[in-house]
Amino acid sequence: MSERSSENSLFKYEARGPRSGRTAALAALYVIEFLVGAEVGVFQIALRRIGLEFGLDDAGMGMLVSLQFVAILISPLLFGHLADKKGKRPVLLIFGAVFFAGTCAILFAAGQVLIGIGIFLVGMGYSISEAVGTAAMADIDPENTVRHINLSQAAYCVGAVVSPLISAKLLDEAGWNWRWLFLCVGIAFASGAAFFYTAGKPVTASGKSWEKGPDEKAGKLTLRALLPVALLAVILFIYIGCENGIVFFSDSFFAEDLAAENVAALSVSFFWLAMIPARILAAVFQKRSGLMLIIAFAAGAILLFIMSRVNSSAAGLVLSFLLGFFCGSVWPSAMSRGIALFPQNSATVTSVLEAACALGGIAFPTVYGYISAASGRRAGYLFLGAAMAAALAAAIFTVCGRRDAGS
Repeated sequence: MSERSSENSLFKYEARGPRSGRTAALAALYVIEFLVGAEVGVFQIALRRIGLEFGLDDAGMGMLVSLQFVAILISPLLFGHLADKKGKRPVLLIFGAVFFAGTCAILFAAGQVLIGIGIFLVGMGYSISEAVGTAAMADIDPENTVRHINLSQAAYCVGAVVSPLISAKLLDEAGWNWRWLFLCVGIAFASGAAFFYTAGKPVTASGKSWEKGPDEKAGKLTLRALLPVALLAVILFIYIGCENGIVFFSDSFFAEDLAAENVAALSVSFFWLAMIPARILAAVFQKRSGLMLIIAFAAGAILLFIMSRVNSSAAGLVLSFLLGFFCGSVWPSAMSRGIALFPQNSATVTSVLEAACALGGIAFPTVYGYISAASGRRAGYLFLGAAMAAALAAAIFTVCGRRDAGS
């Protein structure tokens, strides 16, 4: 950033050492997002091995997954507002330590109770770090909030794609224990949080912390102003619910309904891979976040309806890729719009939206499962398509109602 642009920027970052504190802090947040995605991949790979070691059936393993989502649901609601009051750097540092403590509990777990506690603590660190880290990006570089959120989410996707591949290699070829995978992510995660804490002292032009902002009267949380946030929460509730429905059941749909077990896992990889270029493009066209939400849900609804009718695995793979591509911009676009509404309460807003995501992640796979059991997985895709259509209506209402929020 040039000297002139730095002077005109709403927020400055006081450097410590030869590197810019702003750049170092953003780099740390990108690494944290990558590691959040890596934890998702590690958990997916380790889950079957956890079940074998502790004698858990599918229901028991499902409970572990739900336990992490419960932590992701309640933690932002309980602790997210602290980042707006006490500062984002210390909160990120504390919950980086919570994440690490969870991986240590997993490392030494000898029974189901301690493994459950470990998974819960990891979920707490995961959710708070993602919510607060996203808000911190807006504080550090408010002029490029959407760009940073999209690129950091691309880093998340890279972590989610790469970590299962590396984990499988380490487990199958290097003889690693699955517990070591969690520990490695935990060490890296805590290190990233610590580096963010020490990267630089955040200050505004007046010498005040960016975590308080230059105008304490701006962006207050009033009942009338909360409607756009509520709509964004509905949008993310539906989106993450549909995303989890797609990811968790795609493997079974391809293997059993399309008789294509050889490409079943590939369908999930295609979905995540497509999100990477989608989020990079969304970062380039950051001022069109509202339009991207509308396009994403319109395309998602159409593609899910088509998926419910598809009979070819090749066509299914194309649809999986397209779903990932169009869905890629939803989470960062919705989060950035929420932050734009309340820049002085950014961590509170992102925490509420993160909780809505978790609630959708818990509810939708359950509903999809019941529908699939009663009427088949194709009916489940119809349910997800209808949900996307409902989210489209909410997105149109949100964008048309608040064009000044970044559309």
